[in-house]
Amino acid sequence: GQRADCAVDANAGRILWLQITESARKQRNPNEMGQPNFEFNPSWKFDPPQVDGDKLITHETGGNVRVYDRWNGRLIRSVGRTDLAKSIGRTEIGAIEVMAGVIDHHLILVGSPILSLDLDKIEKSVATSWSVDAPSSMDAGKMQGRPFLASSVLYVPYEKGLMMVNPKLGQQTDFSLWPKNEKNENGKPGNILVTSEQIIVVNESEVAGYARWETARENRLARIRQD
Repeated sequence: GQRADCAVDANAGRILWLQITESARKQRNPNEMGQPNFEFNPSWKFDPPQVDGDKLITHETGGNVRVYDRWNGRLIRSVGRTDLAKSIGRTEIGAIEVMAGVIDHHLILVGSPILSLDLDKIEKSVATSWSVDAPSSMDAGKMQGRPFLASSVLYVPYEKGLMMVNPKLGQQTDFSLWPKNEKNENGKPGNILVTSEQIIVVNESEVAGYARWETARENRLARIRQD
């Protein structure tokens, strides 16, 4: 989390371990102490921890990805943007916005680019199994909302549309512009929830559900048959 990561025993109500993070160690100007921080990060950028076997993974907004032994708090590795860039043969990459989740012992990181970090190899090295470039801001706008990781598709919302990536193969499968609503206005991005029937988008002004025409038709026919 912000400035510290810790594990709490839910039964005993005591802290099992605590680690101070990089941001807490940064020296600050004494004149700035107690001053308000005007840097704004939307709530969807604050990641919940991820667990993969004996590993606990955290990500501080604008900072590193940290991998711990979940039982004793030993820091296995802190992974920065430079480490991720080297793992895909680049000198630098853009910011990592959020952790989308873990699938098959791979941590899916969404930013510029989108990456799959191999957690099985993290003890010895920083290895990525694939990377996919984010769409250009001219085509898609900025990322706007929390992604949704399903078993076969990663959904990433942007200002102008929804990007879909195969999280196992590391291939972009689609980019769809937001459909217009009943007022003929462009749909708005937001946090994503995916069900078997539709994609639900939640933002500050509305909740919208989208479905492919074929899916909506089959669902309606199924209801008619039941009636």
